[in-house]
Amino acid sequence: KDTSATGYIREGENPARRVQDGVKDYLLCLDCEQEFSKHEREFSNRIFGPFNDDPDGTYRYGPWMERFCASVSWRVLQTFYDHIPTEGQADAIPARDRWRDFLLYRRSNLGLFRQHIMPLRPIGNALPFMPKNINRYLLRAIDAEYVGDGKAIMTYAKVGRFAIFGLVTPPSKRWDRTEVRRTGAILPRRVGPPSWLLEFFS
Repeated sequence: KDTSATGYIREGENPARRVQDGVKDYLLCLDCEQEFSKHEREFSNRIFGPFNDDPDGTYRYGPWMERFCASVSWRVLQTFYDHIPTEGQADAIPARDRWRDFLLYRRSNLGLFRQHIMPLRPIGNALPFMPKNINRYLLRAIDAEYVGDGKAIMTYAKVGRFAIFGLVTPPSKRWDRTEVRRTGAILPRRVGPPSWLLEFFS
């Protein structure tokens, strides 16, 4: 809203209508909302805002980043769980439970269900198969889905200039420089997403 022309946002399904805020699903109790909001505030203050001001900077993070990404992935999975085909729900349960236990401090790590974050940049004319408005989506949109490449399954959350992926099953190929660790940094360099992701964005 801070960078929009009108000070408002618009829904993707009804872009002619402006709204004050995004869709809200109440999935958490008050205590968990307050706990998650601490990690959201760290992400907003240390990564999201500064990166929007200067995408070429280096932005370091601590253990809160892993918890922030896991909280986003858990909420996406919880929201879409009832829409997953029955045969796929069995794959989703271990990830959902591990993320929940990690967020509730019952587990000290994410195990196999790692988090990946990818800063997004404008796409030039080198990819003519992309929609004409792809950069508006990449840089400004909010989105969430339960996705896969035919082999690996993951949650996907699009938060402004960042895409967050929570692995539900192991990736079919190695992702380069996107994994969230206990400490690390968002660096001013291109990361290596899997090739199918470009098709997904298109």
